[in-house]
Parts: sequence; C-alpha cells; structure tokens
Amino acid sequence: MFASDQLIIPRVKYAIDFNGLYGGPPRLRRRGGICFRHNNQKTMPREHRYFVYILSSKSRRLYTGVTNNIGRRVAQHKKPEIPGFTQRYKINRLMYYEEFRLIGSAIHREKEIKHWIRARRVALIERENATWDDLADDWGKPIKLLKPVVVPATADPPRQGREG
Repeated sequence: MFASDQLIIPRVKYAIDFNGLYGGPPRLRRRGGICFRHNNQKTMPREHRYFVYILSSKSRRLYTGVTNNIGRRVAQHKKPEIPGFTQRYKINRLMYYEEFRLIGSAIHREKEIKHWIRARRVALIERENATWDDLADDWGKPIKLLKPVVVPATADPPRQGREG
C-alpha cells in the first residue's frame, strides 16, 4: 500500500480510508455529495444537522455548546447525566440555538460566541427570547390532542341583489 493511510483514486469523486492497515475495516468517505462504502456500493448522502446552543440556569449563568442532536443533548442537561460545569451549576434551560449543515461552521460559531463578552451573549438571547423562556420546556412530553368541534350546518342567508 501507500505510505499514507488514504488511497485517493484520481478523477473519481470518492476515497476510502484504509484503517484496515491497523486492523479495522475501511470506512465510508464522501466526495462531491456521493457516498461509497468500502465495497463500492452507493449510499444516499445523509442530511447532517448540527446545533450551537446556549443554556442557562435560573440565576442566568450561561453555557454554550455544539451538538448534532439538540433534543438528546438538552435531555442530558435536564437529567444531569454528564458531570461538570452544567451539572454543578444546574444549567439546564435552553435559551437559544442555531442550526448548521456543516460541523466546521457550527464549531466556528460556537467558538465565536464563547469569545464574546457576557453582555453580547445576553443581547443575543434577548433578541430571540426576550422573556428567557425555556425553549425545550415541552420537548419530549406527550401531545394533547384537541377534540374535534362539530358546527351544526346553518341555512344559507338570502342573497341580495339581482339574480340572473
């Protein structure tokens, strides 16, 4: 094989990582929107969604993070599953989030927000969520269905004007 652990086939829009050199199977690589598995079977490109989010405690202590599954991540913060800053300070209320298609863009935005002074982060939250409501308060709860209302049919009112 090559000195590198990646084989790039010229003039073709895919590549395969040969982790097999170290005992693992070749992995899926994506080039130009077309995906191929290690045995050259085509697969559909996945729709990727990444989120930058800001959480707050009741005392408005802030935390900024990035994830690919906002529902799961917020649930982890609400049930303090992961020890650390958010568990210690009870930061579990979703105040703001943005969606991205590329992980690099999401990470760049997260770092940008983290380097802002607190007043600028608070202004960002208040521009979108002025009352500081938990945006994920009702996520994961069962939806209460409304009962249909049947309106009795009424007679058509008499027409006014010329009939013709």
